[in-house]
Amino acid sequence: MITLFDGLLGSFYFLIIMVIGWMYSKQKIGEGKLNYKYYLPSLFIHLFGVTFFCLVYGFYYGGGDSYYYFRGGVSFIDSLFNYPFETIQIYFYKVENIPDDLRYVVSWVGTLRDNDTFFTMKLASIFCFLGFGGFLSACILLSYLSFYLNWKLFTTINLAFFVDKVQSPKLYYILFVPSLFFWGTGILKDTFVFIFTSCIIIIFIRSFNLKELKKPFFKLVFLLISIYSILNLKSYVLFTLLTSLFIAYYGKIVTLFSVLESNRFLKYLFNIFFFILLVIILVFGFQSFQIEIQQAQKAAISTLQGFHDWHTKLGGSSYSLGITDYSVTGILSQSPLAFLVTYFGPFPWQINSPIMLLTAVESYFYFYLFILTIKKRGIQLFNILVMHDIVFFSMIFTLIFGVLVGITSYNYGALARFKIQALPYFLIWVTSIKIINSK
Repeated sequence: MITLFDGLLGSFYFLIIMVIGWMYSKQKIGEGKLNYKYYLPSLFIHLFGVTFFCLVYGFYYGGGDSYYYFRGGVSFIDSLFNYPFETIQIYFYKVENIPDDLRYVVSWVGTLRDNDTFFTMKLASIFCFLGFGGFLSACILLSYLSFYLNWKLFTTINLAFFVDKVQSPKLYYILFVPSLFFWGTGILKDTFVFIFTSCIIIIFIRSFNLKELKKPFFKLVFLLISIYSILNLKSYVLFTLLTSLFIAYYGKIVTLFSVLESNRFLKYLFNIFFFILLVIILVFGFQSFQIEIQQAQKAAISTLQGFHDWHTKLGGSSYSLGITDYSVTGILSQSPLAFLVTYFGPFPWQINSPIMLLTAVESYFYFYLFILTIKKRGIQLFNILVMHDIVFFSMIFTLIFGVLVGITSYNYGALARFKIQALPYFLIWVTSIKIINSK
């Protein structure tokens, strides 16, 4: 998997990125931007994390889904050199819609039928090209992009608190989430979902600050690309994200339309439109969630070496919530248990691999933090009246997303990856219980 050339090129990329990062952070700190003292440590831990990720996949697992996506990306590059015009056309097709006269270009796909996997390979091909066909070098380049979006998320949330003149705890911890710099840096579907999810949240939050509305056309393009990409990767994540954002930021969305404040009728119509839009998002979101359940069940019971089954065979930890009814009522009845499993599992008796032990240690810290917060704040943990919009969003997204992935994952190996989308917001919610207005 990792050749000598790949190791040398990956090390070179590692060093160059760190040197440029050191120069950049030093300049920003010199300008008085003290938050940048966290820039270089976070950059290093992301690059170190992805290096460890590649070593684990290369020498401990001996392959796996990450390498599968990587090989698909390399095959795309090979096809691009052999059939440039035809391959470019393939990028705009789903795997099931490729015309018969172009199928020879992607004959390497074989019996692949999952569009999300095919789309992940397309994205991976960009980094395979920049990494000259090396697994480590491609992952290091992708990890920098993941770090960059994580950093922009950190600065965006801090800026939003500052603009609204509120006091909040230091948020540097979202730059050092262990699961994120391991499962959210390599060539995985979840890494790309985290990148695009962060992009949507950053653009959405900054849109309420007029000073941040620079180059709106490019931001709109990035927003549309991100939405399209998540729809092709994990659509239920997008619907969960949009639902949480629209509910949490409803007040600010209304203020964008100043005419609504002076016209009750228009405000009434807007409320109806907003409610209908939310219902549509929830309906499509639940449908995509049911599809995800079907796929997860198929993978769980398959005798083939699927991704979920692969984790189990190589030391993953399976679990079952005992849920058979996937209606709204059935899901709600198991939601507390799913929430506990997502953020606080695996439990001691479920650990049977070194990777799961590391995940468990992190989860135990979250459990300690959660219990400590409840002990100090009690019901204020769910008191939205004293929360900032970002904290309100974090609470909604954390609760909904935690329940969904807890129900669909079936084993902790997959769950450790799936939940990285919500971990920064879980920490924001739990540590920012009461935002004190400093006006």
